[in-house]
Amino acid sequence: MSALSNTIQTAVHEASAGRPDKAKDLLRRLLQRSPTDPAVLKALAEVHASLGEREQAALFIRRAAAGSPRDVGLRFQAGEMLLGLGRAKEAEAEFAECNRLAPGELAPYNRRVRALLALGQDDRAGEVSERSITLMPDRVEAYWQWFSLLAKIGRIEEAVAVCRRGLARLPDNPDLLEYLCYLLNYAERVDPHEHLGLHRRLGEIITRMVPAAAPFTNDRISDRPLRVAFLSGDICAHACAFFLAGVIGNLDRNRVTPVLYANNPPDATTINFGGIALLRHVNDLSDDQLSSLVRQDAIDILVECNGWTGRHRLRAVARRLAPVQVTYLGYPNTTGLAAVDARIVDGFTDPPGAEAWATERLVRLPGCFLTYTIPAQAPPPRSSGYVERGEGGPTFVSFNRVTKMTPGLLGLWARVVRETPGSRLLFKTDALPGAEREARRKWEHAGGEPGALAFTPFEPDPARHLAAYSMGDVALDPFPYNGTTSTLEALQMGVPVVSLVGDQHRSRVGASLLSAVGLADLIARDEKDYIRLARELAGDRARLAALHATLRDRLVSSPVCDGASYARRFEDALAALWRNWCERSGA
Repeated sequence: MSALSNTIQTAVHEASAGRPDKAKDLLRRLLQRSPTDPAVLKALAEVHASLGEREQAALFIRRAAAGSPRDVGLRFQAGEMLLGLGRAKEAEAEFAECNRLAPGELAPYNRRVRALLALGQDDRAGEVSERSITLMPDRVEAYWQWFSLLAKIGRIEEAVAVCRRGLARLPDNPDLLEYLCYLLNYAERVDPHEHLGLHRRLGEIITRMVPAAAPFTNDRISDRPLRVAFLSGDICAHACAFFLAGVIGNLDRNRVTPVLYANNPPDATTINFGGIALLRHVNDLSDDQLSSLVRQDAIDILVECNGWTGRHRLRAVARRLAPVQVTYLGYPNTTGLAAVDARIVDGFTDPPGAEAWATERLVRLPGCFLTYTIPAQAPPPRSSGYVERGEGGPTFVSFNRVTKMTPGLLGLWARVVRETPGSRLLFKTDALPGAEREARRKWEHAGGEPGALAFTPFEPDPARHLAAYSMGDVALDPFPYNGTTSTLEALQMGVPVVSLVGDQHRSRVGASLLSAVGLADLIARDEKDYIRLARELAGDRARLAALHATLRDRLVSSPVCDGASYARRFEDALAALWRNWCERSGA
């Protein structure tokens, strides 16, 4: 190792040991002797970046790239740092050079598209994505990087079209099939027969890829206490944690011994879950290792909590990890997997006849299929100036992800605002560049007044996010994919929610939640009814004041927040599934 490399390594060690000043001093002395050396400049950039000194980091990484102009890695790093600083034009130039030097590397295309979206150059972003697909038509990632960005900024129909193109080229690719099944939950015009068929096809392909399960040796006693595992990638600071806590924390340990399999990097929330049940970290385990662990833990029933969403382990579930397997909570549709025996729903979300759209047996819990725990950091509800003093006009809010903001939905909301004098609509935008611009474009295309649409920035802090509801008077539930967490957040902050009920699970969750809280009168039967309910509620300041003052208490005292009663219903459902397995197994 050269003296230069040795000194750089020493500096990196000093930085990682918490002595950044010493690291910088070593590197700056090196820089005096070798002012254009890319390795020294890169090391300095990384030390500054580790300290959050992003401007200095960008300065040094750009100098490093200039000193080694054909080094794609340095140019990519420079582009990343510039993009993080909001210097999208300079970042785009760096990524473009990466594309020229290494046209077969996908990551620079993705970041270049992000930079172009931040610059408002949507057409060029599309051209760059199309170029990557043309160059690499058999790479799933080429399609994924474009349709995932389209979905995140609310261009869901285009995202679906790109995913379909990928499947036309790679018809049996399970990743593209999975993405299409997921994306169609957000789309407006979906053929439920096709959607079910896609889930079935995905399930069949995945099942053919996995080994068959060995026979289970669990005691086939129908009325004994059960060992139940909850497998989730959201046992962390994630919305689903507020639904899992209530059921897991209230399970009767004489009937159920819960085991938690966290398929996510641990955080403080994960640690807290370890205080209420046996917690195992499985995100680094292979499917074989996970299968061995489930058998070692003698799990009777596995409750899978993600469906086809991020950090799922359905490919492991497909091989059958436990005698009885259930899907619950995280996904508004069927899994398509023969190894998943049941799906937990309720009579509102999945009325009689909904069996036609599920490969699993539907287990309908009495009342609502969810229980919710209000976060400890939730601030007290606070009414707006309009409700308290009649200042200005009413504000409608939707803090749902922009993926749900279809053209039809924006058209419906534009009509709500037009028919409610003095009103406006407030969105909370995602951090991704282009999301706000796309929402404005759809809003104005639907006839919405530009000045009647407002935005508040994405807020990662949970308390400040909830506090932002004080700017709203009435929350509008999206359609066809209703909110879940967003609906309960609005209610706990005193903001009533108007929901439009549809004919499948994704558009019936609002009806389930509002019925459980005693607000069935805010469930609309059709678009005309939705507009009427929203307009009348927004115009009734006395009713709004009463709701703002009482909604949190109503939510807390409702079945939705009664974790103990919910846990009994949940246990009963699991016990029935277990009895059924014992009977089928010849016990």
